[in-house]
Amino acid sequence: MECAGLAFCSPACRDAALSYHRYECRYVDLMIGSGMSILCHIALRTITQQEYSYWQRVREKQPVSPDYTRLANLVTHANKRQPKDFVSRTLMALFLLRILEHSHYIPPSDCDEDDNLTGMRLFLGCVLLHLLQCLQFNAHEIYETMYKKDMDFESSKINYTAVGVYPSVALFNHDCCPPITRYFRGKELVLRAVRPLAPGDAVSENYGPVFTMRTLSERQRSLASRYWFTCECAACQEDWPKLTALDTDIVHLRCKMKDCDGFITTSIEPRKPKAKCPKCGVNLNLAEAALLVKSYHNDYERGLAAMGKGQLTEAAQVFSAYSDVMHVVCRPPIKNVSLAQEALRSCWAYNYNKHVLN
Repeated sequence: MECAGLAFCSPACRDAALSYHRYECRYVDLMIGSGMSILCHIALRTITQQEYSYWQRVREKQPVSPDYTRLANLVTHANKRQPKDFVSRTLMALFLLRILEHSHYIPPSDCDEDDNLTGMRLFLGCVLLHLLQCLQFNAHEIYETMYKKDMDFESSKINYTAVGVYPSVALFNHDCCPPITRYFRGKELVLRAVRPLAPGDAVSENYGPVFTMRTLSERQRSLASRYWFTCECAACQEDWPKLTALDTDIVHLRCKMKDCDGFITTSIEPRKPKAKCPKCGVNLNLAEAALLVKSYHNDYERGLAAMGKGQLTEAAQVFSAYSDVMHVVCRPPIKNVSLAQEALRSCWAYNYNKHVLN
């Protein structure tokens, strides 16, 4: 490949691009000049990453690998789109189709001399239009973490490097306080639980706006604009404060009754030793529960100390155990628990997709 318009991070990355970049190379400047988004480029790349014969088999409903139906069946919200939206996406699909034609991805023998959209050209145009709709809601940004110095977690910053589609993960709903976290190993997306999940619990991930960093109005506005829905998770329904506004000494103690979801908000230095659950009326021993929470907070500090020494395996084990036991005794939002879960993600992700600057 003799192209001065792009760079690769490794020979392996370069070799992987050989199959599709030849169709894009002459048109990269044109695509950039058109003002099209990265998602439009991903739509084109979804086509060119596969051989032309792959799409012929898809059109004929023959089995293919990877299975395109996993991507094709993702939500597009076509029923909510305005005519103007369809017109703009149709024009973009036609623009990308022209690139496929002029780059000879589509063989000249399959192009109608009268420029009529028929056969494979019509099919690929429809695929592009569908992709331009579903990618809007189902793409994930791939990132790496930048550190000023090795193990300097306080200096870490997220650097987004690419966009990808993960059909299984795209099926997860959103929660502003999700029970799982994600990180990347190369292009592989890893999901791990940061708190216990019981049978029947919803396993949601986060689409970007998280309660610890954004206010309710900011989250609702972002989700409505980007994903076209109104979030009704617990953090939104109860308008949880951001992390900076949470008090480390305030906890929400769960009722000890198995089928009761009631809780009592109190200090870890409660003014009275007992109180009744506001839902079921059972007496709760606040003093005993608060003492237990304080002992768990010591574990959180122990995890931070291990993390500061670079003992990430030990730190991850401590943070994980702390999150588990606190989930049994308390319900969110708890400041130290949120911090521990983010630290847990940092420990898990540290050996992957990172750059140490110094």
